[in-house]
Amino acid sequence: MFTLFYAFYWRAGGIVSFRVTKSAGLYRQVWNDRTGSPLLHFSKLQQQLLKPELGNDYIVELGMRYQYPSIELALNKLKCAGVNSITVIPLFPQYASTTTGSVVAEVMRVISRWPDILPLSVKIAFYDHPIFIDVFTEKVQHYDRGPYDHLLFSFHGLPERQLKACDPSGTYCLMRAAGDSNGEICLPACLNSHTK
Repeated sequence: MFTLFYAFYWRAGGIVSFRVTKSAGLYRQVWNDRTGSPLLHFSKLQQQLLKPELGNDYIVELGMRYQYPSIELALNKLKCAGVNSITVIPLFPQYASTTTGSVVAEVMRVISRWPDILPLSVKIAFYDHPIFIDVFTEKVQHYDRGPYDHLLFSFHGLPERQLKACDPSGTYCLMRAAGDSNGEICLPACLNSHTK
């Protein structure tokens, strides 16, 4: 049995404390009384949709870095199910130590206490994966781009020190990927002019 585990990272602590008042109002706007937190709702929905796509040979568990269900709970469920390997897919397109790195550190902390450590693989980045790019391309097709000269995608930015630490070449986060087979749309994996 092969296992797929994926993790969300949820930033907590100092940053949140400065944004509580502002964020509370914004969360009230997106919160749904029936489904609750959008992050948790859509994470569970992804998990449910992924299970039938992979088939019965896979177990899919959701683990969140600072929320419930935790990474530890997800890993322990996999261990109790008797899986023979684990694949971790942090849901961040590009690597940064504060996101993907934090998830990997937590996974290692948990499994390091197990008497028998299972084979483990981690998908570090998928910003350039054709399926990921195709999803963005498909979304863009629903909008009238005619009156615009350029199309800009804005992603969660990474601090410059993180960019330099994870990409000494300076090309990782500036890489561009063709959006469709005709090359009509070109999506930047991330755009940070301060890295030049």
